[in-house]
Amino acid sequence: MPKQNLNLGPLEIRNLTQRKIAILGGTGSGKTSTLKMISAVSPVPVYIFDPLNVIRIKGFDRVVFGKGAIEKGADAGKLFAKMKPRNMIFSFKDLLQEELSTFVNGFFSNWQPKNCLIALDEIHEFIPEGGTGGQYAPEVERAVRHWRNNDVGFVFDSQRPALVKKNVLALTDFLFLYRTTWPHDIRAEKEILQNMPGIDVDAVISAIQTKSFLEGYALDFRQNEI
Repeated sequence: MPKQNLNLGPLEIRNLTQRKIAILGGTGSGKTSTLKMISAVSPVPVYIFDPLNVIRIKGFDRVVFGKGAIEKGADAGKLFAKMKPRNMIFSFKDLLQEELSTFVNGFFSNWQPKNCLIALDEIHEFIPEGGTGGQYAPEVERAVRHWRNNDVGFVFDSQRPALVKKNVLALTDFLFLYRTTWPHDIRAEKEILQNMPGIDVDAVISAIQTKSFLEGYALDFRQNEI
């Protein structure tokens, strides 16, 4: 499979189906807007998981899962594994975090996508860090870790990076960093930034605390590899 590159204005994300793209920032900083823009220009099919039932993109099919689907995630995963790839939004209506986690864990355990991009809005709703009180979906972490073997890239966002499973957050190799003010979230972002050589971490963290909507940093951790 040839490498797929994504262009977003002056930015290029190379080898998209091998990447882990994180979009981090506070409420109203532009996270979901960035996720939608990436999805809209992706050169490969995109599957968006929308836990808040707020995402709409022209040209994307959309299916809504409610309370009645909580225990049917595995069946839904098998169904979509048989379908022809296409741009799709999976929205969830009125599900508690534990219910959402139960559904997606079953879904990812039976779904077998290839050559695509999977987008997870508010990823802490799917794979929260231990001790934060949320229910964890291990099949989602397995997918983020291993589905690059099937040419599946991931893009995920969170307004509370401190609540995201650290093992998954550490896999980030392209980072969009927007306005962040909460101390715990700033510490989580520092841990990611320390993986990128040649960056003044303290200067970046200081600057993002006063950024406006869609103002921030785009950092490619693998720029010299790909």
